[in-house]
Amino acid sequence: MEIIVSIIVVVVLIWALSPNKNFKRRAKRKKSPKNQTKHQRNINHANAIRQWLRSKNPEAELPTVIATLRKIDPYVFEELLLACCQEQGWQIERNLKYSGDGGVDGRVWIADSLYLIQAKRYADYINSQHIQQFQQIIQQRSASGGFFIHTGKTGDKSKQMINDCPQVILVSGQRLVDFVLGKPIKITSTSLLSQDI
Repeated sequence: MEIIVSIIVVVVLIWALSPNKNFKRRAKRKKSPKNQTKHQRNINHANAIRQWLRSKNPEAELPTVIATLRKIDPYVFEELLLACCQEQGWQIERNLKYSGDGGVDGRVWIADSLYLIQAKRYADYINSQHIQQFQQIIQQRSASGGFFIHTGKTGDKSKQMINDCPQVILVSGQRLVDFVLGKPIKITSTSLLSQDI
């Protein structure tokens, strides 16, 4: 019995001291300061992702950017979009909490007009009913319009719904990539409601 225990101890010691272990060690996470709010952590993470995407290549390709946006936490995605809006020179307002926001992920003021933001991370085609529901929210909140920003695909039914909902401004595909990469979006009060940005 003592021989078996000795052999086990020797094997464990050899394994523990071996430089080429074939196991993964869990990387230590940097802990956020305790006084940092969830919002601030998400804002910091969003800014890091935005900088990372921009450092990859000034002309990052659509598949890379969209794939990255689909993988990040939905709240980080919202914060990233708000940071991009702020970078455009628009005044932004964040929600006090992420859940229970009534379908509004943020607000921006452009030329003294209120626009709502709804952010959706789709992997496939968007649900056209979400566009209609967002149009109703825009009307209920007496906003001038709203940005429906998504990472999915826009099918024919959704494109028709966008045409039927003039206050909803669609931001997706290459326009979303350009927006995230910091390219300016030119908006005039008359073109804002008629353009797919």
